[in-house]
Amino acid sequence: MKIIAIFMREFSYLFFENKYGCVLLYAPILYAIFFGLMFSNQTLKNVPIVIYDQDQSAASRNLIQSFFDSERFDVIAIVSNEEDMINHLADDNASAALEIPIDFAKKIKAKKKSSVLLEINAVNIMYPNTVQLYASEIISTYNSKILEPGTYLPINFSTRILYNPTSSYSSFILPGLVTNSIQISLLLSACLAFVREFDSKTLWTSYSLLTIITGKLILYWFLSILAGSIGSVICINFFNIAMRGNFMDILLIYSAFSFVICNFAFFISALAVNHRQPISPLVLLYIMPSFIYSGYTWPDIAKPMFVYIYSRFLPMTYTADTVRDIMLIGFSNDLYKNSIILYLSGIVLMIATVFVCRRRNNKKNND
Repeated sequence: MKIIAIFMREFSYLFFENKYGCVLLYAPILYAIFFGLMFSNQTLKNVPIVIYDQDQSAASRNLIQSFFDSERFDVIAIVSNEEDMINHLADDNASAALEIPIDFAKKIKAKKKSSVLLEINAVNIMYPNTVQLYASEIISTYNSKILEPGTYLPINFSTRILYNPTSSYSSFILPGLVTNSIQISLLLSACLAFVREFDSKTLWTSYSLLTIITGKLILYWFLSILAGSIGSVICINFFNIAMRGNFMDILLIYSAFSFVICNFAFFISALAVNHRQPISPLVLLYIMPSFIYSGYTWPDIAKPMFVYIYSRFLPMTYTADTVRDIMLIGFSNDLYKNSIILYLSGIVLMIATVFVCRRRNNKKNND
């Protein structure tokens, strides 16, 4: 009976006082739904590919048409020089490139083996093996159409892996994990920044609301940028993650990311009724899906439309890939655009926090 009494006491605490018992029940269920939706397409389709056809022959056009006809690839451009092809890969416009040599058709007619080059942007390691498999299927089908009995396969392909040539998992995942750790640490610390202050009369009478928000913001903002920078330095120097870009670009995107997450945490804190509420199941359920939904591990092209739209509202979407591109490719075309989006979002949340705090204080004074 004593065990039952302890059981009921803890049950009451979890579900009626603390209410964290709900997390035990619905977190696994909601995660199963969230991630089930995320991976519901199961395979990558419409992988963006750019083609550089040096041969300009009927044979090369037939091969290109095979890529157009495949649902596995989305041919986004046919370029006229190698520089344009590499730029499409570096800019993340394309995840793969097919280079057809100038003597492609000539070798086929001479019954000599011809080879095409498949280049893959391996910043996201989801692509290399998948793209090679898809390209192999298309080229095998193409070979079967032109293969003469008793002869060898007329076409094969070689592969060049760019930006992460060893398909290193640490190079792929560590920049994103450091970025996500900034988000987690800020949400778990800064979301208490205001809710604990509403009972303090001296604070609100001694300082203006803008002064309070600014002072708190500077502290959390500085510490999160510092922590993210140190984390990146550790990845680069101790775990051999490539750093091909400018570290100032890393600081820029981290400052924008920290700014919006700080203000998001402040907004949650301003809305909370008591100090237990900010670190709520809602926040805990936001943290983990935001990393997966951001597109860092599972590309945008494989997301269902609902997931894609939701991901546009996640700060991680505008940060993690940008950090990884700066490190592994050397730059990100979206750096300034994403930084502006994050800063503007942070300003909107800051204004919302001011509004909520002012309203709560006015209500309290009137009471």
